[in-house]
Amino acid sequence: MSGRAASAATVTALVALSLAACARREPPPPAKPPPRPEVTAPSAPLPAPQSYITVASSIDRMMIRGAELAQARAGDPRLRDFAAQVGRDHRSISAQLSFAGRRLNQLPMGRLLDNHAERLARLETSSDFDSAYRGEMRRSLAAAYEYHDRYATRGDSPTLRPVARYAADLIARNLERLRSLR
Repeated sequence: MSGRAASAATVTALVALSLAACARREPPPPAKPPPRPEVTAPSAPLPAPQSYITVASSIDRMMIRGAELAQARAGDPRLRDFAAQVGRDHRSISAQLSFAGRRLNQLPMGRLLDNHAERLARLETSSDFDSAYRGEMRRSLAAAYEYHDRYATRGDSPTLRPVARYAADLIARNLERLRSLR
């Protein structure tokens, strides 16, 4: 191909490309917006160490007292065995909490919080104890697990975080035991 023919071919190609670029085309589809992060309600602030100790010790007392009630009133022997394990576990958690609290010069309280006392009162007066105990344990163990797990993960006391992890692990096992009682 001669230089003139190559130039003519180049010019023709450029003109064709220019015309193609001017041709009417469909606009590209709008870009999808990037995925939005999931919006969740802000979580409640983490409790201060003394508040954590107060609530955790009340949970332990409620669980221990509920276990004692179940051992005395439950008709299902598997439920009585479960309650005995819950009582042992919460006595152990209570001892760990008390030890950690002494290290922080913050002792657990010796009474139940009002909401825990109300839950126990409902159990004490229940006409169908086995069903009431199972239901209460489902709710209480789930709430206790969440409370301890949250503190174990993000709590501000390095002394209490291991206690919270220990409690969350024991409570998770008890939740699994309860599910197997169906």
